[in-house]
Amino acid sequence: MKAQPETAGESKPCYQPRAQLCTVLAWLWIFPALGAVWILLTSGSEWRHAGGWRDGLRAVWFEQWIALGLLALHGFFLVMARWLRRTEPFREAPTDNKNDLNETS
Repeated sequence: MKAQPETAGESKPCYQPRAQLCTVLAWLWIFPALGAVWILLTSGSEWRHAGGWRDGLRAVWFEQWIALGLLALHGFFLVMARWLRRTEPFREAPTDNKNDLNETS
C-alpha cells in the first residue's frame, strides 16, 4: 500500500477517487451477488446434469445468465478496486473556501 504524500511536515487529506468508487461498488454489490448465488443454487440442476457442454448451455435459463453476469460484475469490481488501490495516484482533497463562494456570487 502506498503512503500518503506529505509536504513540509503537514499532512493534507488525500484520496483515490476511482479506487474508492470501485471499493464501494464491490461492497454494495454483495447484495445482488448473494441473490445471484441463490438463483444459481436453487435452479441449477438442469445444466449440471446435462450431457455435454452444448447441452449445458442450452439448459441455462435467462435468470441464470443474468445471475452469472451479476457475479462476473462483482468479480470485476473486486479486481478493479484492488488494481486501482495499487496504481492510482493519490489526489489532494479539494479545500472548502467559503471566501471563494462569496466572491463569485
